[in-house]
Amino acid sequence: MSVPVRVLPAMGVGAALGVVASWADWYAGRQYDAWGWLALDHVVNAGSVWACVAILGGWLVGRLGTGWLGGVLALMTAVAGYYIYGNLFGDRLGYGWTTLGSVVKLWLAAAVLLGPVLGTIGALARRGDAWGLTARLVPSVGALTEMGVVRGVGRSGDEAGTMAVVVVSAAALAWAVVVVLRWRLARRAGRSGELG
Repeated sequence: MSVPVRVLPAMGVGAALGVVASWADWYAGRQYDAWGWLALDHVVNAGSVWACVAILGGWLVGRLGTGWLGGVLALMTAVAGYYIYGNLFGDRLGYGWTTLGSVVKLWLAAAVLLGPVLGTIGALARRGDAWGLTARLVPSVGALTEMGVVRGVGRSGDEAGTMAVVVVSAAALAWAVVVVLRWRLARRAGRSGELG
């Protein structure tokens, strides 16, 4: 399969995250008594979740030399989906592109700077050796670092923020346990543990 065909799923995942995050912003802002929706908003707008989408983009592209492109395009389409949905239907309705231009440029620049690193990590995650194991653990380490250092239980401002910290942390720990167990089982069975 050619690289242009392989980047399409990465772009689709990125755009889907952007639209869902923008919708969650809009919807949570209207549900003042439903902290569950606000917690969802905190989760889909967490930096580690966006980073995981870039890593997934690199994994979907699948080759070490081109995984970076999957990371960049996943993040760029996430930013585009977020602001297009927000400007047309969501909480940025009526702002116009002139008002949002500098913010969109900032996040697109972040996508271009961080996307290659995260996409390459995603491509490395397909390997069955220690490099692949390390790359597969990066999402957990990143999410736990964000939740523990940046947000933290009790520092997140409200009940919904605390719930988001708990949900993301639990998912990160579960992912790490599954990755390590799968890798160890593959090693015992004599397989390389390669993914993809």
